[in-house]
Amino acid sequence: MLSRSLNNLQQNPLYHGFYMEKRGPQINHLSFADDIIIFTSGRKHSLNLIMQTLATYERTSGQLINKAKSHFMLHPNAFRTSCDRIKRATGFHKKDAPFTYLGCPISTGRHRIIYFSELINKIVNRITGWQSKLLSYGGKATLIKHVLQSIPIHILSATAPPSTVLKQIQGILADFFWGWRNDKKKYHWTSWKNLSFPYDEGGIGVRLMSDVCRAFQFKQWWTFRTKNTLWGNFLKAKYYQRSNPISKKWDTGESQNWKLMMRNKHKVEKLIQWNLKSGSCSFWWDNWLGVGPLAYFTTASNRFNNDKVSDFIENGQWNMSKMVQLAPQNHIHSILSTQLQLQQDKPDQAVWNLNTNGLFSVTSAWNSIREKREKTKINTYTWQKHIPFKCSFLLWRAIRGKLPTNEKLSRFGVKPGECHCCYSPGPDTIEHIFNGGNFAKKVWKYFADSLGIQTDYLPFRHMIMRWWSSNYNNEAHQLLLQALPIFIYWNLWKNRCAAKYGGKQSNMARVKHLVILDSFKLMQTVFPYIPWPLGWNKLCTLSEKCIHHIRITTVQWHTPPDSWVKLNTDGSALKDLGNIGAGGILKDQKGDIIFAFSVPLGQGTHNQAEVEAAVFGLAWCVQLNHGNVILEVDSQLLVDWFMNKTAIPWTLSAQMQKLRHLVTQLNQVKCIHTFREANSVADALSKHSHKIPNPQMYFNTKQLPKLAAAFFQQDLTGMASFRRKKLKRIKEPP
Repeated sequence: MLSRSLNNLQQNPLYHGFYMEKRGPQINHLSFADDIIIFTSGRKHSLNLIMQTLATYERTSGQLINKAKSHFMLHPNAFRTSCDRIKRATGFHKKDAPFTYLGCPISTGRHRIIYFSELINKIVNRITGWQSKLLSYGGKATLIKHVLQSIPIHILSATAPPSTVLKQIQGILADFFWGWRNDKKKYHWTSWKNLSFPYDEGGIGVRLMSDVCRAFQFKQWWTFRTKNTLWGNFLKAKYYQRSNPISKKWDTGESQNWKLMMRNKHKVEKLIQWNLKSGSCSFWWDNWLGVGPLAYFTTASNRFNNDKVSDFIENGQWNMSKMVQLAPQNHIHSILSTQLQLQQDKPDQAVWNLNTNGLFSVTSAWNSIREKREKTKINTYTWQKHIPFKCSFLLWRAIRGKLPTNEKLSRFGVKPGECHCCYSPGPDTIEHIFNGGNFAKKVWKYFADSLGIQTDYLPFRHMIMRWWSSNYNNEAHQLLLQALPIFIYWNLWKNRCAAKYGGKQSNMARVKHLVILDSFKLMQTVFPYIPWPLGWNKLCTLSEKCIHHIRITTVQWHTPPDSWVKLNTDGSALKDLGNIGAGGILKDQKGDIIFAFSVPLGQGTHNQAEVEAAVFGLAWCVQLNHGNVILEVDSQLLVDWFMNKTAIPWTLSAQMQKLRHLVTQLNQVKCIHTFREANSVADALSKHSHKIPNPQMYFNTKQLPKLAAAFFQQDLTGMASFRRKKLKRIKEPP
């Protein structure tokens, strides 16, 4: 009611609102829940009309406006008489910027650090409540990732704090992670940046706040460019009424938020591609060809025109004469190669090319922004799903030399002393404690002998990789091999610390028992339906002899019903080279061949090959006037796309559109799924496509490749195949 009444003021000739561009939206208020911001001029009549509207709302709704909590804001250079006039008319008090609206600081000019003090206090207060609790590194990492780093998300999605604020937040998180002792920060054994990588790149899965902030700035530009919003229409009217936003540059006096958008636009635009529907996108400035804005490839003045792609299309075809006259010469061939399937009633669709569904996600934007490191096997295996974070993190620190051994503490004035683990002491170094010392060697040998692993002396990195590279019989055996080095490291370190700080004597039997106990608990957690023994030798033997559940089913190709034909297609992709190919066969009601094909498709993905195979086969069905067709494929994804059960990847939208167009030219088409064993002829033909340079058609069995011909005879005789599928669940040996 109040919102409508305020909007109606725009029709009153005595009301003069806040000046806005005439071509843009005329906004006089913003509201959310019980908070409302009203934009108006300081004229007496306008103020009186607003107060009358508010008074009417109070009488009608019974809700009163709290004038003590309400305030007004003016330009810093406004006259004092204007301020006094507004005070008398409204009864509100004056307030200077910044102010907080919906948790976000609102200010003019550049953001200052003090504006975000409330955000910093929120994070500090949350941490203060946890300081009294004894938290492990794993508990702290979980709280940081899922609680503390979520607190600023609301603000980051609306505005960009100064870099100093983001660094301060990261410093607070780092202090919390490494801990405090006697009101003093503990030593940070590595920088927060080194921790801010995914597990397989050598981090612990936290994110740099600067990268998250930048990802939300990318989202702002995506929303601005692809969605019709009040905010976007306001910016358009204010900054680029007659031009394209890509061609604009930031000028002095424009807002800081617009400055950030201008700074990020070129990087974001590279990740946005426009799928042509009606040709409504900009010919020069929108990335519809996949190479970026065409305006960057020419210096002609016509690139600043508001030409649309549809202006270069005539009667559903590219206008060749106009293209040669205006388009960049180096890209004319690519433009003419772009197939047109225009839909006049639909606007061109923006797709985010980092996601297969074409939709924007902050995660994909963050992943494109952040610094990346090489993924290594040792980093991947360090972190196991069911192993406590503290154990894996200890190994992570040991690999990088980030543990407080006497050798490392000597930098802080601690005298390098002997180890506390061996009966004949050696140096207190990471290599000695975990691998080279007599105590560690005997522990490793005890467990390695049971699993048939050589224990020749190797540097500890190579020792770990030898364990993780060992052959395994099943998933349970694999888990035990991958977890044991982590548990051995953890308990060797516990033994060393208990001897040095706890007054206990180093005990090999205790270390072995704790490693076995940790392994036993892990196997019970992951495979609770198997009665694991606590004895080490029996545990090893059982893990090696466990077998997978295997489901065996009979699969058979069936002939189509009368007046129908069946088209079996399949796609093939070579992982190493990236080459793809298509194969398929059309059979009649008796199972006899009508035609078959093998088609090399060049470079691409397996899903692309599946779709192209179906398109090629249906195109021949249309050409040969087969009305009722059953399309049988072994790709459940293709069936779901055909039935509109799941979203089609944007990279395959054009091919799927071709497929649907072919369906309209046939009488009836059914798309069904079958197992690969019943699609063996098409499978053999698709693989044969990698051996031929050009497409081949076959119209009788004598022309078929040998393997495809053999599978064809199997289908013709009705012989069944056996499908063996290894299930994830494993069972103990009988």
